[in-house]
Amino acid sequence: MYRIMELIIVTNASKNRVAGWHYIDVQIEILRTYIRRARAKGSKYLSKRSHETAAKKLSEVGRILGGLINKTKGG
Repeated sequence: MYRIMELIIVTNASKNRVAGWHYIDVQIEILRTYIRRARAKGSKYLSKRSHETAAKKLSEVGRILGGLINKTKGG
C-alpha cells in the first residue's frame, strides 16, 4: 500500500496522469491478488477480519481511481 501511495503522489505531480493512474490500477489488482492468496484455504497469513478490511479499503481506492480515469476520459 505504501508503494501505491508513492505512485499516486508521483502521478499527481506528473503531466501524463492517465498513464500513471492506469499503472496504479494494475498495482492495486496485483495487491488484491496477494491479499486473496494470503487468505486462501489453508493459509494462516491473514485473519478473516483483516482480509475483509484490506479488501474494502482497496475497493475504495479502486473506485476513486476509476472515477479519476473516467473523469479524464470524459472531459
